[in-house]
Amino acid sequence: TKAVQVRLTKPKSIEREFGIIRNVKEDFGFLSPLNRQDDLYFHFSEMEGEPRVGDEVEFSVITETSTKRLQ
Repeated sequence: TKAVQVRLTKPKSIEREFGIIRNVKEDFGFLSPLNRQDDLYFHFSEMEGEPRVGDEVEFSVITETSTKRLQ
């Protein structure tokens, strides 16, 4: 077995942000970032631990390249 078409990539720097969990549903929720106006969606699979409303969290925001939507 061998790797093909291998190339070096530049690591991307992803800034960490902070916010507060505002709403929790069955397997997802919404948080209010400290440095953004709009709440952000998150899925529990992206989180360590059990989320609760009012918890302070640290997170990264990524933009889906094909649609330019925040994730």
